[in-house]
Amino acid sequence: MPALTKTLLLSSLLLPLIFSTVTDCSAKAKKRVSRSERADVGFVPTTGGPMAGRGVPKWVQYDRGGMYYYQRHEFEKARQYWLASLKIAEGVVPAERAKGLSKLTEQHCCGLLQHLMMMVTDTHLNPDKSERDAQNMGGGNPMKRQYDILALQLKKVREDGRWLDRVENFANRAIGKEASCMRNIHNTRNQMNIKIENTNYTMSRMEQELRLSQSSIDYRGVNKNPTNGVGPNAGLLPNGEYIPPGVNPTNPNNPNNPAP
Repeated sequence: MPALTKTLLLSSLLLPLIFSTVTDCSAKAKKRVSRSERADVGFVPTTGGPMAGRGVPKWVQYDRGGMYYYQRHEFEKARQYWLASLKIAEGVVPAERAKGLSKLTEQHCCGLLQHLMMMVTDTHLNPDKSERDAQNMGGGNPMKRQYDILALQLKKVREDGRWLDRVENFANRAIGKEASCMRNIHNTRNQMNIKIENTNYTMSRMEQELRLSQSSIDYRGVNKNPTNGVGPNAGLLPNGEYIPPGVNPTNPNNPNNPAP
């Protein structure tokens, strides 16, 4: 067989093998780059949940997963991942603290707390639907509609407060009340209390003008007037009935039913 023919035959046999090897190497390189890029966001999504990382606690993985989905504007997924992270952390971090909490775990906890607080303060995770819901409550009086909006906002703030109770309880057990990142919880709590007080005051004034017989204000948690020691209506329900200090307005005829 001529030498040229042998060379051509050998080349035709080697080319597919060379091409296959180059393609395989290129695919492996792309896979490495893809993993590197996804590692930059701190989370690799899979169908089964967060990908396990070496030495990274599961609750931290879920916390990172929540931020991954938040950055992708998948807010409900972010919420679910942070709830999962909290549920796991509630069981393991206080136990670790009893043996001696590491600085790294405390940092992870502060990061999780920051994200859990977003479920109160972030409008994407906690939108205010009071105006929309008030439209379905009927009534053509603009002041009554505004009153209904405030009542719904008051209800929402109290619901947020119950969520904050759980977060704060976890934080106290996990990292302690003196941790620096606890300030955000305390500041948010103070802002919520101020909003409740101001909303109660505004609604009480509106109740008098609207001559409402049924109040939407829950008097529990309303700060007493420092001058006369009674509620925001100077001791009067919206219908004008006097309520002695210390008596629950929801059942004013029962003198043995003190306000909680």
